[in-house]
Amino acid sequence: MIRKPLIKIVIFLFFSVTSVYGERLELSTPISKEVQAKPGKVCSILYQLDNDYNEQKTVSTRLILPDKWQVVTQQDHQVLAAHESRTGLFSFRIPEYTPAGQYTISYEITGISDKSTSTRFEVIVQVE
Repeated sequence: MIRKPLIKIVIFLFFSVTSVYGERLELSTPISKEVQAKPGKVCSILYQLDNDYNEQKTVSTRLILPDKWQVVTQQDHQVLAAHESRTGLFSFRIPEYTPAGQYTISYEITGISDKSTSTRFEVIVQVE
């Protein structure tokens, strides 16, 4: 008779852990993680933001660029409804004098009310 309560506990724990790990903010890019760009030009990257939480989330966003690169477009805050997916675009200008090579940029989101809710992705920019 111990089996039934034990099975119920195992099932309860499985679904409890699944629901906790199922709730998250996910940030990705549907394009390649590497892009080609030229000095002096504006480069734009498409991203997708998914709110897998059962509640609305407000997040702050931050584009992290190499020194002297300039942000052209970026949203400071975004409000996502529960289970909402959204695509967006961020753009930056590469200085004209930038030497050819690979540079890493990062796009980061952080929950406004819950700073531990944070995610980021990186893209390699190959400057020609």
